[in-house]
Amino acid sequence: MFFQDQPKSITDCFQSNGDLDLDRYQAYTRTTAEQSRKHLADAIGLPYKREDIIFDNDNVNGANTQQEKETKTRRPRYVLAKRNEDGTVVPILPKESNWWVLYVQSPLTDDDR
Repeated sequence: MFFQDQPKSITDCFQSNGDLDLDRYQAYTRTTAEQSRKHLADAIGLPYKREDIIFDNDNVNGANTQQEKETKTRRPRYVLAKRNEDGTVVPILPKESNWWVLYVQSPLTDDDR
């Protein structure tokens, strides 16, 4: 529905008896949303075309529903290691890590306060 006098504020959407006119409210939210999109497009320097707006409720985020989502795999955990005197790489024990020295052997952890 198109109104000749578009509501300029939310107070224009109320009827004289105090009830909310839903058609005018929807027109108000449509115009404010379009104005927000225009301001955002101007702010980031993109051209604004009304045809580019997606009105499909199922595809709000613009995600392509035909493409399957790529499953992400976790990176393999790395092992902390050190080199021996002969140059071979040997994993370190947890007590030899920086975390152990900073958090477990910290003098602040010995304080009972």
